[in-house]
Amino acid sequence: MDATPFEWFGTNEKFALHGAIDDATGKTVGLYLAKNECLQGYFEVICRKILTKYSISASIYADRHSIFLSPNASKLTVEDQLAGGNSFDLI
Repeated sequence: MDATPFEWFGTNEKFALHGAIDDATGKTVGLYLAKNECLQGYFEVICRKILTKYSISASIYADRHSIFLSPNASKLTVEDQLAGGNSFDLI
């Protein structure tokens, strides 16, 4: 999964195309266009495209964008994680 901002409509305005490709087949399994790269765009691809047509994926690969990984995640100790702490506790 990834998204790319681009001037899709020939204007100066960029939109992010969120997409998912099946590693095994190389088939595009979901696309969604949004104003920005955002969690909503990825949810649309996963929930409305992949889950409704193909069922649950064994795994999803994504980049280290802060949508997927909190910049504070590495600040949690193992003890904090086991106690149910999350990165929002540190903000």
